[in-house]
Amino acid sequence: MKRQESFKTHYTKKEVKEIFTRYDLRSRNDLKYDNTDPFDYYELPDGRILLVLGFGNDTGIMYRSEQELMHIMAKPDIRSSGEHVLADLIPSDTQFIEKKEAYITALSIKLAISIEKLDKSLASLKLIDSAYRRNRPEPSEFFAKDFLYIITYLGEVYCKELEGRWVFEKQVTNKSYEPYIELEDGQKLDTFIRLFKECYENYANFSIYALAVATVSRYKLQ
Repeated sequence: MKRQESFKTHYTKKEVKEIFTRYDLRSRNDLKYDNTDPFDYYELPDGRILLVLGFGNDTGIMYRSEQELMHIMAKPDIRSSGEHVLADLIPSDTQFIEKKEAYITALSIKLAISIEKLDKSLASLKLIDSAYRRNRPEPSEFFAKDFLYIITYLGEVYCKELEGRWVFEKQVTNKSYEPYIELEDGQKLDTFIRLFKECYENYANFSIYALAVATVSRYKLQ
């Protein structure tokens, strides 16, 4: 009996290349929500949909079907229709860099975690997960305020673990700069799309620590 291939959601750059080699993919950029959507969309022969992030990153997220993707996109959103996942959270890249330590302090105060314990280690993300398990705000408040603080802290963890630096992308139609962590080999590590997906689709039980461990592990193994 042929063993059924297990389903996974996140793919490294190397794994995405292997998918392109292994399958005859059909471009499905008709699935983009608007021209600010940073993903390219591909349909596999079995109907799965692969979203590939560009900007020299080219990692991917897989959905079981177009229907699953449409169901998730059709959920009641904390963003307006067609609005970027960052909305206008980062209107200035220089301002973000200037304020990033203040954002981390704000996260410390809001979650009642001493700033000394937020040492930008992977383990410290467990404290953030625990704080949200104890007291989880309404999604509208989380994505309007906390999301920016967590992007900042998660990015700083990636910088520490992978020796990266902050870089920003901005399309003309975007109101917000998109923050990435650039690694020594030039790859740009996403700090906000996977985070948004994890927190939005699994709001009652999200784990920022698990997301970060998986991401750091993928890049260290490349």
